Amino acid sequence: MSNRIKVLIVDDSAYSRQTIKRMLETDKDVEVVGVAADGVEAMAKTMKMKPDIITLDFAMPQMDGFSFLRWLMKERPLPVIMVSSYSDIKTVFMALELGAADFIAKPSPRASTDLLRIQNDLLQKVKGIKSMSMDKLGASRELVQQDPRPFDEGSCSAMSGKQMPSIEIVTIGASTGGPAALQVILTRLPAGFPAGILICQHMPKGFTEPFAERLNRLAKIKVKEAAEGATVEKGTALICPGGYHMTMKVKSRQIRVALKDSTGGDRYIPSVDIMMASAADNFGANSDRYGK
Repeated sequence: MSNRIKVLIVDDSAYSRQTIKRMLETDKDVEVVGVAADGVEAMAKTMKMKPDIITLDFAMPQMDGFSFLRWLMKERPLPVIMVSSYSDIKTVFMALELGAADFIAKPSPRASTDLLRIQNDLLQKVKGIKSMSMDKLGASRELVQQDPRPFDEGSCSAMSGKQMPSIEIVTIGASTGGPAALQVILTRLPAGFPAGILICQHMPKGFTEPFAERLNRLAKIKVKEAAEGATVEKGTALICPGGYHMTMKVKSRQIRVALKDSTGGDRYIPSVDIMMASAADNFGANSDRYGK
């Protein structure tokens, strides 16, 4: 039995369908099992082809991407990567809240060889998403759609009390599925959260600032896009701007953000590893790591 990742491509543009197919098939670990021009055709092919992952456009005839996504998450939950030229922040985060695991913005809404520029990002996301648990994606989606229930404030207060050592900073790294998970976490923290928070979310330029503004409207703590030299303060989350890596500098007990330009050889931008390594360098044995 083949262990290749089976992908269904859903896009109303014949050019986009074939270009995405060619890009994916450059990797021997990926198999395109079918293509569909709209949500109705995609429903039938999802049931017949049983793909592992679906790439999905927003705007399509008969049944658009949002309607198909609602059906899919109810009837046959699968990881979905939105690939669309409709990449405004409101549209993207609506798709993520409905259950999409990630998104890629097409360079141009027109049929163009510019589409080839997304090949590396697309393959990374497809190969990285295969191991994701749909149970976890589904849980995040359900929690996002609920009214936020704050974490127990007593447990947060204990962080700065005698039960635990004082925590100055929390670092969070997220990639596929991260936006929904971050919304769940940050909207449930109390305004008096006793530590600063640094976040690296794998997200392109132009999206991190409106993402931070959106979370700031929803959360009790402050959420901002990080800037060079910004002070890390209690009750504030700073999100690394797209296109940069985020590190920190500690001087006279004050923690400040230090941004680094990305390079062409970087696999992930921003890099969670770079941020975590900086935390370890600055806090050494006082650093604790928690993961999934």
